Amino acid sequence: MRRFCTSGPVDKKTCYYVERPDIMKEALDHIENWRYFTVSAPRQAGKTTLLKDIVEKIKDKYITIFLSFEDYKNIKTEEEFIKIFYEEIIDELKRYNYTVKEELNNIREIKKIFEKIYE
Repeated sequence: MRRFCTSGPVDKKTCYYVERPDIMKEALDHIENWRYFTVSAPRQAGKTTLLKDIVEKIKDKYITIFLSFEDYKNIKTEEEFIKIFYEEIIDELKRYNYTVKEELNNIREIKKIFEKIYE
């Protein structure tokens, strides 16, 4: 029996979930055309689930890095932010057997790391 999910992301096997093929198609079109997009909706509307579905659909074509900044609210310093942010990127890249050897000392250096990944 399915139930209403009260926290995300939604487990589609056990919870009610309405697929949104129109929104999915639009998001995938934006990605294919290298365009930005935003996902805006009220709480518990399926934003995270939609984004995870998008990542699942494109992961074989693109390197995807899914980060949620929800848990970053208690970070007090730039150094702590950089450390956690960098660790999460490295963890995401392990799915592609990609190892990052560069050090990240400040947030402005993130560009060179992404350029290295792009190569």
